[in-house]
This record gives sequence, C-alpha cells and structure tokens, in this order.
Amino acid sequence: MVRLQEVAQAAQVSIGTASKILNTGTELDRLSPDCIRRVREAARALGYERNYHASALQAGRSRAVGVALLPGHKEHGFASGFWGPMVGGMEMGVRAAGCHFVIVGAAPELNEAQNGLRFLQESRIDALIVPGYVATALEAVPALESSDAAIVLTEHHAHTSLPVVNVDDSAGYREAARHLAELGHKHLLWVGPLSGRRGYAQRRRDALVQAAAHLGLTVTDLDVTAASGEKAAQVAAARARALAHFSSRPSCTAAVCFSEPIAFGVCAAAAALGVRIPADLSLVGFDDFSAELAFPAMTEISHMLVEMGQRAAELAVEMAGDRAAWDRLRGHRERIPSRLTIRESTGPARG
Repeated sequence: MVRLQEVAQAAQVSIGTASKILNTGTELDRLSPDCIRRVREAARALGYERNYHASALQAGRSRAVGVALLPGHKEHGFASGFWGPMVGGMEMGVRAAGCHFVIVGAAPELNEAQNGLRFLQESRIDALIVPGYVATALEAVPALESSDAAIVLTEHHAHTSLPVVNVDDSAGYREAARHLAELGHKHLLWVGPLSGRRGYAQRRRDALVQAAAHLGLTVTDLDVTAASGEKAAQVAAARARALAHFSSRPSCTAAVCFSEPIAFGVCAAAAALGVRIPADLSLVGFDDFSAELAFPAMTEISHMLVEMGQRAAELAVEMAGDRAAWDRLRGHRERIPSRLTIRESTGPARG
C-alpha cells in the first residue's frame, strides 16, 4: 500500500500539505493550483488510496448519515413498498452531499434506535434519520429528543422537539377533487376508513370533503376498515364493501380511495359487476407504488416518498456538526406536498 509520505516526497511537499489536499480537502484556498496539481498527479501515478479512518479522525467527522430501520416488519419493512423508495431518497440526498449512507439495525441488547444513538456517540455517523414508525414502535422518542446529535424523523405526526419531514396528504386530494370536477363529476365516493390508522384516514377524507365542498361536489362515505394494515386484507375488505355498494347502482360516478390496495379492491369489485373503469366509474387511489401496472393504469396521489427521504437527508446533513443549524431546526416541521398523477382510470362523468 502506498503511504502518504511517498506521495508527499514525489510531489515535493510536506505530509501535512499532501493530507490537506487528498484527505481532508480543507484550506485548499491557501495552496497554489500548481501545488494541488502536483500532489494529485503524484497520488494517481503511485496509486495512493485515502485512509478513510485517518481522514475522518483528522476532520472530526465520519461524513456518514444513518437511518434506523426495522427491515423485517411485515407492514413497514422494505417489502411493503413504502420504505424502500423513501430510503432510496435518503441515500440520494446523503450521497449528493458527499457523505456515506448507513442502514442501522438492531444489535445485541440494543434495538434499532438505541443502536443508532450508539453509532452517533461513537462518531460512526454524523447524523441519524429515524422513521416515525420506528420511533413510536420502540418508544424511542424521549431518548432521541434528549440527544444533542443531529436527528431527523420522517412520517411522525405526534408532537416532538425533533425536526420532522411529513407528507401533506391534503394537497393531492385537492388536486384529485379539482381533476374530477373538471371531468364533470358531481358525486364522489370516499372509500376507506372513517377513523383510526393513526389519523391518516381522517386527514385524507377531510381534505377530500373540504375540497369537494369548495367545488360544489358531494361526497358519500363507504367505510372500509380492514382487519389489519396488510395489503391483502385491505384489498379483500374493499372488494367486499364495494360489491355490496355498487350492486345498488349508486349515483356516485367517481371513487377516491384511502390507499392503493383499497383502490385495487374497488377495481376487483367493479370487474365482477361489469362496472367499467373509467366509462362508468372513475377511480383514484393513494400511494402510487404499482398503480401504473394496473389495468387500466390507475390515477393516483403519490406519497412523494423519494422526495421526503431526500429532504430528511438534507436536513440531517445540514444539522451535522453545525450547532447553529441544530438550534434553528429544533421543532421544525416540513411537509412535502402529495401529487396527483393522472392515468387511465379517470375520465368524463357518465351521462
């Protein structure tokens, strides 16, 4: 392995100067362009590779951001389709800042959040992102709040002194109501829970009802409450309720759903009854995980998971090592507007 001393000798500079140029990237404005060029050319010619641990120790930072996850959780793991895109957004944001991205799991006698705090204390990472479900499931919010490290929560709606990045459900539902009104729909059907689901259902329904009222539309409720949050249970519950509802040929010409699985359940019921989408019924879902693969491709409100992850990463990097930013962002809440993507499942109102 080529040592830094050999590079310094080849470039005819001190070891300290070579280290600034190759390892820390600091105080380069004090060095001449010729000096910087000679060191970098010598490093390339000799095949020098930076010692990450040495440079991190010298800089006092790991230049890494972690996320605490429960990867095996049925509803919230990567297989759910929810956290994968958000974590992908986090990684994109972290790497754009020139940092490393670390997924922090549990350790012997430590849960995921506790292990994340240990990584911070040991300077393995400079900042930590914690999804709200992890913080809540592990009852970790008090411990996270008491830390003076850079910690950001995502999708957490309870009060906290930590910075939080959430989705703004209402923005997408306002777009959906406006889109359906422009297509001539007057009577909408809300398909989803009327309560529970940690307040998500109430917020989404209220946003639809308020937007519809502003546009002169009416909304009828079709309460769909699945036995669990798993996708299959939501599809089955929505199909059963929609079969009973549409058998009576209701006046509603468009259905707006709480989630993508519920929208799939409505789609299945419509197919069984010969209700054509969108000729007889326009359909809007929420999530946008697999909507473009449906037949017809489904109009959906996007959670904007990638964008939420990116923004959480940006806040975490901003807070890392910057006490002023840490103070400024305490209690900060940022909402990423959900967005309607129009596809083939919505069309002009019948008759």
